[in-house]
Amino acid sequence: MATRPMVLFGLGAQKAGTTWLHAYFRQHPQIHVPACKEMHYFDALWLPRSAGFADRRRERLRELESQGSPDLAELRALVRMHDAPEGDHSAYLDALTQGRNDETCIADLTPSYCNLHTEHLQRLLTEFAPAKLLFVMRDPVQRMWSQIRMQCEAGSAEATSAAADRMIAQMIKGRGQVIWQRSDMAATLQRLRALPAECVKVMYYETLFEKAQIKALCDFMQVDYVEAPLEKRVRAGKTLMMTQAQHATLRWLNGPTYRAIHGLEGAAIPEAWDMDAQTAIRPEALTGSEIDEQNLQGRTR
Repeated sequence: MATRPMVLFGLGAQKAGTTWLHAYFRQHPQIHVPACKEMHYFDALWLPRSAGFADRRRERLRELESQGSPDLAELRALVRMHDAPEGDHSAYLDALTQGRNDETCIADLTPSYCNLHTEHLQRLLTEFAPAKLLFVMRDPVQRMWSQIRMQCEAGSAEATSAAADRMIAQMIKGRGQVIWQRSDMAATLQRLRALPAECVKVMYYETLFEKAQIKALCDFMQVDYVEAPLEKRVRAGKTLMMTQAQHATLRWLNGPTYRAIHGLEGAAIPEAWDMDAQTAIRPEALTGSEIDEQNLQGRTR
């Protein structure tokens, strides 16, 4: 009987090296990754606020079919995956393993899986056994700034400081839910703590690009170490420096995240993290600003 391949579920975090990992896994002879970097299967299936991923793929398929576009096999496979009945993961596995040969490990790296509930994560481990979970964290301020910069670029020709200011202002008002949903690394970490330790690996972006770290990851995935392009960054984005005011505001907004992660992980946190942000106070520049205290409670206090 053929041995079932291990399935690795990458839970993010967003802007914490998952695109680099996908590129590394693609050139590893024992790891299969789908051509579509983010499957968005389980978040669209189990989290109502993520259902839009499936809807957008259906809409895109209809649009391209109406235009007579060729080579829609991959998109059709993803839509079939989303249209499958609850509990029937066969279409997902078909899409996930398309093009697979005899690789012993399959990886689904979808950062928004970080929002899956504990029972969902347990189902992944049970229903796809042997399965494991990987979560890569990054200094909260640096991770949030990278995401803000990416979303500014997505909404306009380039990321500008003014565009970043507008996005930060929305977050202060309790909006910007896409960013907030991907920022609560402490909640994801706490959910992972409820699962078997041997099935979970937590890494840090700040030390990810080190040979010893990638070797340890390969051991976790039960594959051989293959030389990694440690100096190469994928989709690094355009450089946009934070202003002093932006930095102070993001430190204040992320103070509770630093405190919560410190309480859970302690000494494992890289020295590069700005742990002084745990005690960051509200910047004077925000005095009198429109602040939604109810939505921000637990984040800003």
